[in-house]
Amino acid sequence: MCSPVLPPRSVCGKSVDQEQMRRYAAQVLESRGEQKRAVRRLEKLAQDNAVLQAQAAVVGTATACVLWCTWGNPQDYHCGAAYRKAMGLNLKERSSALSREAEDQQAWAATVRRCSIWPRCVR
Repeated sequence: MCSPVLPPRSVCGKSVDQEQMRRYAAQVLESRGEQKRAVRRLEKLAQDNAVLQAQAAVVGTATACVLWCTWGNPQDYHCGAAYRKAMGLNLKERSSALSREAEDQQAWAATVRRCSIWPRCVR
C-alpha cells in the first residue's frame, strides 16, 4: 500500500518535511538499538572483573566502565576522597577567575554529575 504524500506541516512556526522526520525517527530507533547492544557487550566484558561488578551494582555497568576508562581502577587510589578528587568532585567554585586546570576539572565534575552517577554513589 502506498503512503499518501502529505504537504509539509508547520511545527512551532517552521515548515517540517515529513520524510525528513521519518528519517530522523529511524535514526533515533537505530541509535537506541546500538546503545542496547553496546551495553550488553560491556556487561559481558565486565562480568569477570570484581571491581567493575561492585561499581556496576551502584551506578550501572555502562557507567562503571566509563569511570574505569576515564579515571582507572578505583583500587589504585588510596581512599575514596582521592578518587572523588581525581573526578574533580571536590571543587567548589569561589570566583569567576578560575585557573584553566580548575576549569577543566570542573568540566569533568559536571560530566559526572550530568550522568547522574554521583548522587547514587554517595548514598
